[in-house]
Amino acid sequence: MPTALAAGSFPARCVYSIRTKVWSHGLALPVPVERPSSPRQGHPNRAISVGVNNDGGYELAVKAGYHDLLSPSAGYERWSHLNFLDLHLLKDQEAFRLQSFLIADIISFFPLTSFEIKPSWRTVLGFDRSLGAFAQAGVGYSVRSEENLHIGYFFFNPVVAEKNPYQNNDSFYAVLELGVVSEWSSHIKSWITYKDLVNGKSWSVNENREEVSATVNYSLDAENELRARVLRSATTGQTAGYASIIYQRNL
Repeated sequence: MPTALAAGSFPARCVYSIRTKVWSHGLALPVPVERPSSPRQGHPNRAISVGVNNDGGYELAVKAGYHDLLSPSAGYERWSHLNFLDLHLLKDQEAFRLQSFLIADIISFFPLTSFEIKPSWRTVLGFDRSLGAFAQAGVGYSVRSEENLHIGYFFFNPVVAEKNPYQNNDSFYAVLELGVVSEWSSHIKSWITYKDLVNGKSWSVNENREEVSATVNYSLDAENELRARVLRSATTGQTAGYASIIYQRNL
């Protein structure tokens, strides 16, 4: 049977020496994990925004909540996107018209890691002037940079809508979406997207409808934001451009 080592003996001194080296060199204290800042430091959830566009029109939007990818990250998960009851009005030469009303617009990112692979997903439900009532839900994958300041993603989003942008009386189509979101500083974020519409009737991308957009958000503080957006769309050789500057007040 094993017996206790006598104090001061050579084996006991060896064991003590080894233990001392292990504790002094081998076991480092755990590195503190960076945690999100307190929600109290985050921006208010509701927002109202006004803007002007290159057509000489005006924009007015009201959002009940909660947080989008371009909003300041303080107090929130950096890559969270949860918008609810988002109303967007557009004024042309005559009057304000309803451009869109989104009941829910949610993106959930699960970036690929070496330990697990989970699909990211997106869902949008609401009304759009060009589509009527619609529902969109899709899955994809996302990757982020090592410093967690940039994230890229891909989504395949089937869409069911009252109207079809192909005008072929088929209410079903899909959107292939690529995007990159970047946080350049605590005040500046950007979001670039590329979308290609797939004809639901023939599942062909030859009848090409493409859309490229870029948005930059500058946060003055937690309550005030400035956004600049540029959008370019192409349909069977015809192109159209749109640009706007928006001031958003978080309430």
